[in-house]
Amino acid sequence: MAAPILLCDTAGMSNDRWLECRMYGPKGDIPYTIGGSDVAAIFGVSPWTTPLELWMVKKGRMKPPKKANADQLQMGHLLEPIAAYWYAHKSGNHVYEDTGLYQHADHPYALANFDRRFERTTDGEPGILECSATCS
Repeated sequence: MAAPILLCDTAGMSNDRWLECRMYGPKGDIPYTIGGSDVAAIFGVSPWTTPLELWMVKKGRMKPPKKANADQLQMGHLLEPIAAYWYAHKSGNHVYEDTGLYQHADHPYALANFDRRFERTTDGEPGILECSATCS
């Protein structure tokens, strides 16, 4: 499999601009995108978005609804560095930030931001670290 394409660096980007980039790519030239947060809605298991609502948002037929769990999302974001620190402490692996917005090499609609990356101390193998909290 080909390596993902780095579309842009999101460090210092406003939340509104980040959402724009996630929706249409940084140049605005991707007609629709699918990110990790969309997958639960696609499979019909999201408690916040139905597959139909997601389709309507992606097709531009409705604006994304306000997040009912905005406080939980903010808390989860605030806890990411703590979760990353804890993982590094417990695993001994080297953890570092990655603020890139990536595009799948074969599926240009598939975009992702990683919470953190890590490198295993035992063999130097890289990995992706998703930091989640039960409140988010």
